[in-house]
Amino acid sequence: MEKTIWSQTILRTPLTSIQGYAQLLLRRGGNIDSTLLGEALQTISEESGRLIRLVSDLRQLARAAAKQAIISTLELIDLRDVIGTVEDTVTMVAPAQIEVQLTMAKSSAWVDADTDRLKQVFLDLSNNAIEATQAGGKVTAKGVSA
Repeated sequence: MEKTIWSQTILRTPLTSIQGYAQLLLRRGGNIDSTLLGEALQTISEESGRLIRLVSDLRQLARAAAKQAIISTLELIDLRDVIGTVEDTVTMVAPAQIEVQLTMAKSSAWVDADTDRLKQVFLDLSNNAIEATQAGGKVTAKGVSA
């Protein structure tokens, strides 16, 4: 039962982003500037790719449960890039009555991490904060250098 709930939660985040951008495109119809259109299509493409990778990860989890080998990919990334992508996505899918502001320190914050997992964590936290915020409220997260 817990695995099913986790699977639904982990898959919901990219689907929410895809749906939010698709709804934005539908609402704006022909009245959308090329920059916003490009951004929306890029996000839809990235999130659908991430969704494909998440499904692959679920397959890996099933392999782990069957005691088969799993390969984990870590890469050196600037946390500011991840936060920037998350802010772009969350800002587009958040209700208009809720202000979203995610900020990072100006200097690079390099981490050895799985980009998709890290993005998933920040998207989940942001989406949870938005769901818990009343209309007219503000969701703020600030990263500082250690």
